[in-house]
Amino acid sequence: MDSIFSRIKLYIAHLGISNNEFGRNIDCSSAQITQMLTYEKNFGIDKLLKIISRYPNLNCDWLLTGKGSMLRNKKEESTSEHISQNTQPDSSIQESFIYNMYKEEKAENKLLIEEIGALKLKISQLEAGSLKGKTTAKTASTKNASSQKIENVDSASAR
Repeated sequence: MDSIFSRIKLYIAHLGISNNEFGRNIDCSSAQITQMLTYEKNFGIDKLLKIISRYPNLNCDWLLTGKGSMLRNKKEESTSEHISQNTQPDSSIQESFIYNMYKEEKAENKLLIEEIGALKLKISQLEAGSLKGKTTAKTASTKNASSQKIENVDSASAR
C-alpha cells in the first residue's frame, strides 16, 4: 500500500533534491529526515505543516491520500519556486487541516465520554449488587448468631 512516506520520496525525486536538502527545507536534521523516510518514524503534524507551507505547489490531497495529481497545477516549476520563505503554513490550509483534526478529535472524545458513562453506570450497578449481597449475607449471619444465642439460653435454662 502506498504510504505518505513513499509519496514524500516521490515528491523529493520530482524536485531533484537530496533527502537532506528536503529535510533542511522543513527544518529537520539529517537524522530526522532519515528516520522519517527510511524507518517511517518521527513524522508529526509539525513536519506535515512545514511541507505544505514550504512546498505550496504540492497537492495536499495527493500527499495525504494518494488521490489526484502530485502537483496542484501541472505546470512544472523550478525547485527554488517550490520553497516558500514563509515559515508559517498557509492559513487556509492550516485552518482547514486543524479544523478537520479538531472535528475528528471531538467525535472521538464524544465516543469516549459515552463509553465512560456506560462504564460508570455498570460499576454503580455492580457496586449496588455487591452491597445488596453483603447486606443480605450480613443479615443472614446476624439472624443465625441470634438463633444460636437463643438456643444456648434455652439449653442452659432447661438444665
